[in-house]
Amino acid sequence: MAWQRTALTMAGVSALVLRHAGGDLARAAPGLLGLLGAVALLLVVDGRYLRTIRHVERGDAPLGRRLVRSLTAGCVLLAGGALVVVLAGPGGQ
Repeated sequence: MAWQRTALTMAGVSALVLRHAGGDLARAAPGLLGLLGAVALLLVVDGRYLRTIRHVERGDAPLGRRLVRSLTAGCVLLAGGALVVVLAGPGGQ
């Protein structure tokens, strides 16, 4: 469930970046990529949840470090892109 909240938060921030981009496609790119990443994360986490349940039932602990690192990198890139869009001002002016 925590991964779903993370994906929904990414989608929310991405939507705000899109709104702030003012229709400029170049400025909307971080928001579009963030939305795509959030949807992909939502799709991945359902399978991850089921695998985690199976691991717990067997008594071993799944660590999934690659997903955590990838998500961290994606959030940092989204934050950087959002910062550029916000600092550029509304509508690219």
